[in-house]
Amino acid sequence: MAESEIEFLDIVTSFNIAVRYPDAKFQFHRQCTEAFAREYLEKIAAFASRLEEQIRDA
Repeated sequence: MAESEIEFLDIVTSFNIAVRYPDAKFQFHRQCTEAFAREYLEKIAAFASRLEEQIRDA
């Protein structure tokens, strides 16, 4: 896995952690604009597609 993919997964994992804790959740909700959400949803979907392709090719 490329370093950029590891960094991406680290960012996405931080979203899961952020919404578990009240203070972090409030800050994350302020950061999570529609544009922010769309950007990361697209990136996550593309990443999932690449993983699925790699699994099929394995």
